[in-house]
Amino acid sequence: MENPEQGKKKLTRHFFVIVFLVAAAMLIVGSLLGDVIVSPLVRNLDDGWVFLSQYATFIGFWIVIPAYCFFWDKELLPSFGPGKGNTFKNLLIGLGIGLGMNLTCALAAIAHGDIVIYYSKFDALYLLVGFLAVLIQSGGEELLTRGYMLGATRERYGAFFAIAFNSLFFAAAHLMNPGVTVLSILNIILVGVLCSMLVIFYDSLWMAMGLHTAWNYCQSLLLGLPNSGVVSAKALFKLDAATDSAFYSAAFGLEGSLFTAILESACIALVLYLNRDRLKKSEDQQTSS
Repeated sequence: MENPEQGKKKLTRHFFVIVFLVAAAMLIVGSLLGDVIVSPLVRNLDDGWVFLSQYATFIGFWIVIPAYCFFWDKELLPSFGPGKGNTFKNLLIGLGIGLGMNLTCALAAIAHGDIVIYYSKFDALYLLVGFLAVLIQSGGEELLTRGYMLGATRERYGAFFAIAFNSLFFAAAHLMNPGVTVLSILNIILVGVLCSMLVIFYDSLWMAMGLHTAWNYCQSLLLGLPNSGVVSAKALFKLDAATDSAFYSAAFGLEGSLFTAILESACIALVLYLNRDRLKKSEDQQTSS
């Protein structure tokens, strides 16, 4: 049992302003460190590999965030590594959810006639390395938002505040992306809420990492669509034509569409429904206390 001074210190560092400042600092330092590590490796390589390096620079997050938590927030470290809900099975489930969601959105846009894609080239090495690079990027963002920020603020303020706080931070980090719109920011907030709920209900940061990775990988390196407004230099398929509609944003991609907002909202509702017994038990405990 920790003494009162330890508890007070822990609550202080989990004050939301401090968590915000630490998260912002880790975002900046992690990005700079990743760039220092990765940039020399892709000099004189073609545009495709340079593009992948942008994902790989998030390796800095995997160094900075665990290092910070090791020295100042040790109790958050177990939620990063294997154990409890962080299993290979839940990682695969997350990958399946993300892939299914992205393909659903893409197929809806294709069926509606909003996008036309064509087969480009199958490069096994590029797609394999690309998957690892996207995993580093998506997993790094999850470490920061659903790992550190959600974990720290949830303990002090409860789940509702922690979910809203990290999801808004996650969305704000995309404000400077090309083609960003109000709807695309809403969609990024919604997927932040969904990933937060997977972490809370299934005790699995890895499941959220899997969802995030599969979504980004599918739309960027498989389908050749914009990933948060950024288009891959190489992909299995390439985008030939696109128009704005409820199913697609020509500027931002699938993440800027109304259909994506509806699908993400439906997934959130489904997770809540599947965990309704846990919610009721939590409400009963709060009432009795």
